[in-house]
Amino acid sequence: MPDDQTIGNSVENINNDSFAASDDRYIFYVEDGYQIKKAKKELRDSQTLVTAEKKREIEELNLVGDWLYYTEQDFIEDKAALKRLNIENEQSETLYMMGGNPTSYL
Repeated sequence: MPDDQTIGNSVENINNDSFAASDDRYIFYVEDGYQIKKAKKELRDSQTLVTAEKKREIEELNLVGDWLYYTEQDFIEDKAALKRLNIENEQSETLYMMGGNPTSYL
């Protein structure tokens, strides 16, 4: 595989709604549907990395290198955002927003 390509989630994790991802040091997981937590592999010393905006849910975690990708869904207003979090400096950014009428996605 070329150096610029890294595999993220496994098929098994994607099929199970991607509520967790891990590397050799940490487990990243969604708690209560609206927080991303980081814990040591033994599930000790957890800390909150991200809290979703009010009335939104976090889903689809995918860890690739130092980046944790996830979606933030607002099912009431039918909006979603693709975001990523740098797991080293814990800074997040929005990569893509979509929302409103679902037919606008077609």
